[in-house]
Amino acid sequence: MEKLWSLIVVLTLGLLSASASASDAYSIQKAQVSNDDYHLTVFLDKNEFEFNRIHSWRLQVKTSDGEPADNLAITVPNGGMEAHGHGLPTIPVVEPGQMPGNYWVRGMKFQMPGDWFVEFEISQQGKETQIIKYDFFVYHQ
Repeated sequence: MEKLWSLIVVLTLGLLSASASASDAYSIQKAQVSNDDYHLTVFLDKNEFEFNRIHSWRLQVKTSDGEPADNLAITVPNGGMEAHGHGLPTIPVVEPGQMPGNYWVRGMKFQMPGDWFVEFEISQQGKETQIIKYDFFVYHQ
């Protein structure tokens, strides 16, 4: 009888652990934002992330005529939850990717679901610096 109870306890703990892991998965909608010069699409490095864990985004940038936008200097000068009055808990860094028009946004981190925003400051030689605001919703999967 003790072996049966031990087996039941082990199986129950295993199921609780598996369901707790699955419930820690969060995501954002894969939204796009545009202005007159650029079209940005955000993809998660993976399809999901955990709260309070640093993760990366892939940022795809195209020109208004649909061509990959290379040789851009992109920063994240601002971001956070406007409704809560706080910014991002990290300072993300944007690096060029291997594919044309692709960039990595490293150091993203969220501590709760809800409405968030990130501003991308885009500079290109010979053009005026632009800030494009990306609004998105962090949700539980």
